Amino acid sequence: MQEAGRLPKRYDSQNDHMTQPSHTAIPSLRSEMLRLSLFGGRLAVSELILFSLFLTDILMLGMIGELSLTAALLVNSCFVLCYVTALGLLQGGLPIASRYFEEDDLSAFHGVTGATLVLALICAAVVLITFLAFPPVLHALSYPHDLITECWRYIAFILPALVLAMIYIAVRNAIIATGNSRGFIELSIAGLALNALFNYVLGFGVNFGSLSVPAMGIAG
Repeated sequence: MQEAGRLPKRYDSQNDHMTQPSHTAIPSLRSEMLRLSLFGGRLAVSELILFSLFLTDILMLGMIGELSLTAALLVNSCFVLCYVTALGLLQGGLPIASRYFEEDDLSAFHGVTGATLVLALICAAVVLITFLAFPPVLHALSYPHDLITECWRYIAFILPALVLAMIYIAVRNAIIATGNSRGFIELSIAGLALNALFNYVLGFGVNFGSLSVPAMGIAG
């Protein structure tokens, strides 16, 4: 009888435990969508800013002349193809690095980002070879000599930036994996502003009293 009398109490106790509300805060779908939209929105804006760098070059080169504009379009079109390909390749490690960072496994996180950096260096070497071979390829395709010369003038000055852009992708992915997109967009805005400023100063030349910067055209 005593055992029978205890059963309801045990049952009630177990039932109370099962129905006890959890104190863990579960984010709503709306709040999660808002967070994702803000994070993704910053990344989208930063990518828009990045490709605006090429647009800035093209707009200013159009003011210099048709030949310079054509040369820049040829080079930048080829680079965009390289950049998008490298972006797709290097982003493979992004979700893995993000998972390790969330798990606070920094050694694994650094391992993934380090491997991504090695791949970025390989992509940078491919870009370097591609653009060093650019003038001979244009010559083999019977492009006009003056256009080939103008392309090389542009490549000679912009090639370091094209190579470093591959490293930029790896750094970008590492920053995104940590969930920090604010610093990334600030860096992109600063890069766009500096690019526009130096494009104008070096491309068209300026005079500041006794200080004079000569116009370098497409090279600037």
